[in-house]
Parts: sequence; structure tokens; C-alpha cells
Amino acid sequence: MKRLDEELKQIVSGIIYVRLRSIAEIIVNRKTESIEIGHRNKLIGLRADKCNRVPTQPMLDPVTNLSIYNLTYDEHTALINGLNHVYPSTRFDQSKFICNIEYFYSRLINFRTSYRHYESKHASEIVRHELTSLQLGVAAEVREAANSYRKVADSELKRTVMQNRKTFGILRSLAKNKDIIITRPDKGRGVVVMDRSDYMQKMNAILDDRSYFSLIDDDPTLVNENRLIHLLLDLKREGFISDNEYSLARPTGSRPARIYGLPKLHKQGCPLHPVMFATKTHNGVAMGAPLAPVIADIFLSHLEETLMDRLVESGVCEWFRYVDDTFILIEPNTNINDLLNILNTFHPSISFTHEVERDGSLSFLDVCVTRSLTSQKLDTTIYRKPTYTGLLIKWDSFVPLSYKKACIVSMVQRALAVCSTYALLSQEFQTIREIGQKNDYPSSFIDTRIGIGLGNYLKKLTTSNEAVAGCAKQRMYVEIPYTGTSSKMLKNKLSRISIKHRPDLEVCFFERPSPPVQIFFNVKDPIPKHLQANIIYSIQCSDCGDAYVGKTERQGIRRLWEHGAPISLFLQKPFLPSEHTGPHDHPIQHQNQHHATNVTNEETKTTRKRKRTKTDPNTEAKTIRRSSRILDQQNTTTREHEAITTASADKRVENAVTEPAIITSLSSNQGNFLEILRWASETDPLIKSIFEDSTGNASYLSHDIQNELIHIMSNEIREEISFMLNNNKYALMADECRDISGTQQLSIVIRFVPNSNNSTTDKKHVVKEYFLGFIPLEKFDATTLANNIVEFLNHWKIPLESCICLCFDGASVMSSCAAGVHVLLKKYMPKGIYINCAAHRLNLVINDTSKAVRYMSDYFSIASQLYSFFTESAVTNIYFNKAQIDLGLGEYYFCILSKCSTVAFYFIVQSSTLKLWAITRWDSRWTAINAVVNNFPAILKALSDISEDGNGSRATNAGGLLMHDQKSIFIVTSFILHNFLGIIKVLSDHLKSSSLDYVRGECLITSVIQQLKDLRNDESFNQIYEKVKEFCNSNDIDFVQQYRSYRTTAVPARFQEFIIDSTIGQRETLQTSTDYLNRLYFPLIDCMLEDAQ
Repeated sequence: MKRLDEELKQIVSGIIYVRLRSIAEIIVNRKTESIEIGHRNKLIGLRADKCNRVPTQPMLDPVTNLSIYNLTYDEHTALINGLNHVYPSTRFDQSKFICNIEYFYSRLINFRTSYRHYESKHASEIVRHELTSLQLGVAAEVREAANSYRKVADSELKRTVMQNRKTFGILRSLAKNKDIIITRPDKGRGVVVMDRSDYMQKMNAILDDRSYFSLIDDDPTLVNENRLIHLLLDLKREGFISDNEYSLARPTGSRPARIYGLPKLHKQGCPLHPVMFATKTHNGVAMGAPLAPVIADIFLSHLEETLMDRLVESGVCEWFRYVDDTFILIEPNTNINDLLNILNTFHPSISFTHEVERDGSLSFLDVCVTRSLTSQKLDTTIYRKPTYTGLLIKWDSFVPLSYKKACIVSMVQRALAVCSTYALLSQEFQTIREIGQKNDYPSSFIDTRIGIGLGNYLKKLTTSNEAVAGCAKQRMYVEIPYTGTSSKMLKNKLSRISIKHRPDLEVCFFERPSPPVQIFFNVKDPIPKHLQANIIYSIQCSDCGDAYVGKTERQGIRRLWEHGAPISLFLQKPFLPSEHTGPHDHPIQHQNQHHATNVTNEETKTTRKRKRTKTDPNTEAKTIRRSSRILDQQNTTTREHEAITTASADKRVENAVTEPAIITSLSSNQGNFLEILRWASETDPLIKSIFEDSTGNASYLSHDIQNELIHIMSNEIREEISFMLNNNKYALMADECRDISGTQQLSIVIRFVPNSNNSTTDKKHVVKEYFLGFIPLEKFDATTLANNIVEFLNHWKIPLESCICLCFDGASVMSSCAAGVHVLLKKYMPKGIYINCAAHRLNLVINDTSKAVRYMSDYFSIASQLYSFFTESAVTNIYFNKAQIDLGLGEYYFCILSKCSTVAFYFIVQSSTLKLWAITRWDSRWTAINAVVNNFPAILKALSDISEDGNGSRATNAGGLLMHDQKSIFIVTSFILHNFLGIIKVLSDHLKSSSLDYVRGECLITSVIQQLKDLRNDESFNQIYEKVKEFCNSNDIDFVQQYRSYRTTAVPARFQEFIIDSTIGQRETLQTSTDYLNRLYFPLIDCMLEDAQ
């Protein structure tokens, strides 16, 4: 540190060195304070954890034994934590961990292999990856972190497994007991032990109900999957879906339907609730199907629309529904049975039951609704069913801490959302504490989660969470195994590596705990081996004896057919075979090829021979679908195309819109222009003929061709606008502008209401605005401008006599009453009414004000010099930024970059800056004055520092500007203009709005004029004057100063009647508030009112 300090003194100047030392001390003190606070909080938490821990006291015993088997004490203890309890794993999954680390590394360096599926790779081919030295360095860092984690994780798991070896043995013995079934209850968490014979009897009774279940001879999983695949293929061939949509919708490795039952402990006899994963149902929707809630909501919405009028007539006041549960408010004399008859007669399968309030209370879902005793309203709180056991993830469960936090946080968030009064919320918080303590959660942990939940809830009420556009990073999710503290260490190491090499990537690590106790007791039927998917299989060659090992996402029976398995294997397992494609060069005995046509399953034959009748859809709808596909293919909003790599395949899995692909000559996508032309050639014979007649290397991307195409398209657009105008009345707008090359030109815009009888236009009666083009100008007199406008409109067949409005700016060449452009155009457009641009006229107010009111020209000159002084020089800008930092007007941080022996310091300041106004924009004046007012203390400090530290012209200029800025006349003028221009800026913004009409503009101008009139009094000036005095006192400025004006200039004739002036040549002084009122405040308002009116 001493050596660095000495080098620092030699490199930078004295003032910068002192400032750097002070900044470093501030940062060190803040860091030290945060570390001390963190250690103190940890110590308090450990003490509370030690003192407040209570013994395990389950609210209810979660184990329910319905069998004749008597559980021993050890067996009951092994199950008492529930089926979601997690014990440490007995072994470390090395292969899965390596796969996750390799995935993290490949995404970190943005590397893609050449093979998406290694089944397409030749067996003897060696895969070589060409990596750079930087990528190899990243690999070494990742490997070191992974290897150190594996060593620590192995030792941790060995230690914890020894402690739970007895429990694992008990759970395995219970799982091997074929006389009992261990499962969870239908409602709530818990453990249910049933006799297997009783379970099978109840399940058979459910399956024997032919109104819900029917017996089939064969498993239809493969047949239904093939049907869906062929349907999607037909849709893709017909152009209804794209290749990408087909790949996303194509089913792969479908599982057969299975069913199991969960005991209903809250009902007599404990019947089973069937949970079904079905492929096809004939009465209702399968429980657990993804579409079940959607279909139920659609059906009940139809029920409500049909029966609501009858229900209201029968006494229903309010109707609230969530999926299939309904909360109804009815009249006191309503007959509930009548309502049930109306609902239950809607459909034979619909059967509504009801529950009425008891003692002024009624439960709905997880909410208890109670009539308030103090007011005529309903109070709500949390409702828990009688089957609720209070069982959470136990504190000693081997899961990440975030899981345990979520258990408490979820209950806190639900309480905050449901409880309607603070008293009920307090009671619910106490219940949460009791539930947590009975699951061995420390009291301090529970109270901390409640406090954080309350804080986040209040923060959401007071702040808005709006995402900053353009600041979102690309996210990557990486799974790491949870083995205790070592997992957190690995996560921190990998996070540092990702931040170091890919700061644009946000890596989210999620820790995967070991499987829960539930894995020992699986009540689902096993999937037959030939229908299992996502498997690794081995096939032996019939000639050489070599074995082929492969991996597939499809069912095993499909791969066996493709490898040439005997036909006898498929006789009892019908499915649609595909053509054989061998993955290697070894000969395979095709024992099934001559039998391939003998598959006798009728459904299979129907699937293979079915031909869809191709119907011609609506042309407009088809065009819309084709347009959507080409836009999705080209992804025109991000300019991302499919490259020669596997980027397009990976895009189906992840939306990598932030990584632009490289378009090469070998890419299937040749860019937006050519791809859209190919797309258009499918329906346009002319474009198709151009493609057929052109040479193979024609790209149509040269400058001449592109410019010609743009010219042709612009002409087509103008002709279409002329056709849409169709002799309607229109308004003409024209304004001078200059392009990037400096050429003066005139822009032409028309506005009109399209004719509703014209089928090519929008039938809404709204004003449409269309830009017609630019007219290059060589002369700028009124005659030339008028002639150019007339020739341009005649060229595009826009009738001149239909123009009813001329809108130009207030320049004399446009607005002159004698020979202005609008006067010359009156010969061709007799109905055209000239309207001056209101926003442009408003800008002229400031110019006239500067000429008429003394000191205004001086003020704007000083403000302009301030901007130039602090922006044209990097040195002065540094002084200004430092002044902002010292006064707390901006946030900052600095970084030290070392290269060899040179140390460079970089300041990054986030603060407001001075603004330069545009000569023709009124609102920019207010923006510049606002920046001066907000940064005035920093301006004074920076000017003072520059004048004291330096010498020469810079210090002299700083001293002069400081003298002018500290004058009371400058400060008073700044505050007055800040007030006045702020009012008129609102008007300026609205006048530039595209949605503003003439009536609203007139109302806004009238309103602003009235606001200015209301400010023309002594009281309004005194308020501003007091603010100025307070501002000067806070910045140590002597407010009692005199300002001696320069000789007065000539005043416009229209201001002579109301401005109090002195004789020319007389000098005056501004010292008292009356002087500022009469010589500055009132003249400014009068000038603005004169021009605004």
C-alpha cells in the first residue's frame, strides 16, 4: 500500500491525490461498517437460534394407519416427517454433475458442438473441438472449481449418510412389504398406510364403473402418437404450420395412460380419489390433464351466460366463481333448491352441491368469509380444512435454505393477501409461528421471514416495479446438486467465473436436493419396457457380435424396429413402423422387412392409408398466416437469421435473441430481402418468373437496384395515396428542412379523412396523415416555393381545388400577407385557409421577449457561455462533476486499472448535466434553465475552484462567469423564467402531439394565457422573491447587489402602450423588490401575454 501511495503521488496532482484518498477512505469505512453489521446480525441469530429452539411438537400425527399392519416405533419415526422429507443422498451422481458443468461451460463460452444427436455420428469418427487459449483458460477455472467441490461433497455425504443409515434401512423394508401401500392423502400433507388388498379392491370398483371407464384390447399410445404425427405432417405440407411449429408440436416418447388412487381421510370409509393420466376420455376430462382447467372454465362460462338471467330472477345478487367453485350472495327469501334445480338441469353430468353460512361464517377455497360485527362488510381470513396437519418441510430436512424460507414466506404472503383487518392478520401471524415451531423452525427465523414479507408488501404499495428498457441480461439456468455448504461455495465460484468472462450473462443456479422419501413408495404402475422413452439401449450385431449402444428420446420399440428386430416382437404391440435407417455400417438382419405389410391392426391401416382432403382456406386468412410465418422465420425485429450452425435448433429450446447469428453463403437463410422475395414468389407469378429467369448468383443487392426498387415503391405508395384521396378535401402541410448533406428541401404532407365507400381504405372516420416526399430547393423565395408545391401536387394527380387548409410556419416568406406562399397558393387553392403553426408561433414569444425586456439578452448570453465553458473542455467538466459529487448532486464510483507500472483512475459520474437549447425550440429553453437552477450550487463551486486553482484564460473566464452568476439579477431572472417557461412547456408539448385537434389546442392556449394572467400580481412575485432570498442564504450569496443596465434598445411599437420605460440614454439600477417587480417581472409577463394572445 505504501508503494502504491507513493506512485499515486507522483502520477496525479495534489488535489486529485487528496480527493482520491478521501474517496478511498469513504469506501473502506462503508465496507467495514457493513461487515461489522453482518457479523453482529449473525451472532444475534445464532444466539436466538440456540435459545428459542423448541422441541418437535407435531400439530397432528401425520401418519394414518388404515392397515392391519402395526408400525413399530422406529417405522413410525421414519415416516413421521412426511413423504416430502429429504435425507442426504447415499451417493454422489457424478455423471449428472459432469453433464451440468459441461452445459455451463459450453454456454459460458458460447460454444456449440457439430452434432445435436450423436446417433448421426459415425462410430469411428473422432470429434475434435478447436478451442482458443482463452476458452481453455476458462475450462481450467471451471474444472478446478468442480474438482474441489466433488472432494468436499464426497466427504460431507459420507458423514451424513452414516447418521441416516438406519432410517434408510427401515424405509427400504417398508417399501418391500407387499402387504401394504404407503401413499399420501387426497387432502393435505401426511402419510397413509393401507392394506394392498383393500387398495386394489377400491381401485377395481372404480374401474368397473362403465360410465367412466371402458375396457380396450391394445394400448393405443403408439397409435395415437402416430395419428397426431401424420396430422401435423399433413398440416405442414399444406402450409398451415411451419417447420418450427411442427417440431414444437410433434410428440416424442409419449407415455401410456396410468391411474392411481389417493385415500380421502375426511370421508367415511376412506374412499379413493382417482388420479388419472389418460390419452383419451369419453366422459369429461382426465384429472391432472393440462387442458382440464381451461375446458372447465369454458364450459362453466357457457353455463353462466345461459342461466344467469334465470338465476338473477330466482334471487342471486352476486356470483363469484373460481374454476368450478362458486361463491354466491342471495336474497334472504331465496329458495336454494330452486337454484340447484336450475343449475343441475343444464347438463346430465353437472351436479352442484351447496353449503350455507353458519354463525355468519362461510369458507370458500382457502378463505374464511365472516360477517363483520362492527360494520356492514365481510371480513376475510385464512381457512384451513380439518384434514390440515400443519406438516411443512422439516427444519432438519436436507434441502436448501430457500426451500424452508419459501414455506414461511408463502404463508405470510397469503395472509397479507387474504386477511382484511390488522387483528386478523396478527392472529394469522401467530398461527404461522406455531406451525413453524412445531416443524422445528427457530423463532428468530420465522419472525425474520414475517418482517421481510411485511417490508416487501409495503414497498410494493409505495413503489412501482418498472423494468428499465434495454437493461435486461440474458439468463442461463444451471442445476447443481445440493450437498450442504459446499454447494453454496461452488455456486459462488461459478458466479465469479461467469461475471469475469461473461458480464452480459446472468447465471441463475438452482440447487437440486436429493429425492424425497416418496421415491421409496411409488403407487403408479410401471411403464412396460418397450414403451419406455429417454433410454440408453444396446443391440448386438447378428454377424460380427459387436454391440451398438445408443440413446433415444423415443420409445424403445421404435428403435428396435428401425434396427431390424424380428416381426414377432411387434405382433402384440401394433404401431406404424418407419423406414429403417441404420446408424452404423454393420449389417443388420432385416427379419421384418418382408412382413412389414402384414400388420393387421385396423387403426394402423386407417392411419397409413388416410388422405386428408385439401381444402382451400380463406385467402385473406391464409395470407395472414403466411405473413406471420415469414416474420417469425426472419425475426425481423431482431435481425436474427438461421446460420449454418445449430442456432436454429437451439432456438426451439431457448430464446437466444441476444446472440445474433452469422449469415454465410452456405446458410439456408439469405437475409430478409431475398427471403421475402421468395415468399412473395409463391403467390406472385411475376416475381416467380424473375427468380426462374435470373442467374444463380443474382442477389439484387447492388446500390442501383436497391435505389431503383425504393423509387418504384415510393411511386406506388404515392399513387395509392392519390387513389385513396379520391377527390376528398385535404389539408396541406409544408416545411423547410435540410438533409445530412446540407441540401435544402421542402417536405410535403397531406391530411384527410378517407372515403368510407372506398374498400381499399380504413373505414373508420379518422384523420389520416401521409408523407408525400421532399422537393429539393435552389431558391427560397415565395414564388419558387409556391410553384414547386403546385408542380409536385399536379405530378401526382392531387387536385389543388380540394385543398381546404394550408399549414406553414411563421416565417415571413410563408406568412407574409402581401406576397407570402399562402397568398400565392390562393390562386390555385381558393378554399385553402392559412393556419400558422401554433408551436412555431409560441417559439417566437421568447425572441420578442429577449428584444423587449432589458437584461434578457445578457441572461441568455451568460447561460450559453456556462454551457460552453463546462462542456467544451474536459478539465472544466471534471471540476463540475467533482462539485456535484461533493454537494451530493450525483452518484459516483471509481475503478483502478493497472497496466504494467501505470495506474489509471477512472471516475464514472451519474448526474444531471447542463443543457444547450435549440434556437427554434421553446421547451429547450426551459430545459436549459432547469439544469442551471438544479445545478447552481455546483456551478458556483466549480467556477470558484477553477478560478482559484488555475491561471490563464480559463481561470479568468471562470472568475468572470462567477461574478455574473452571483449577481442577484441573474438568480432572480432564473427563478422567474423557470416558473413562466415551465407553464408554457406543457402547452408546447401538447401542441407537438400528433393527437391534438384544433379545439383542444385553442382550449390549451386559452388556459395558459389565463394562468399567466393569474400570475400578474404582487403576491405571486413575492413567493418567487422569497424563494430567491432563501436560495441565496443557503449558498452564501450576498443578495443586496445593484445591477446597472446597459443603454436601452429600441422597443417594438406594440409594447409601447403598457411597458413603463425610461428615456433613452438614462441608466438605471435594480436593487429593491419593487425594481424587480416593475422592471423585470411584469414586463416578462406582458410580453408573453401580448404574443400569446
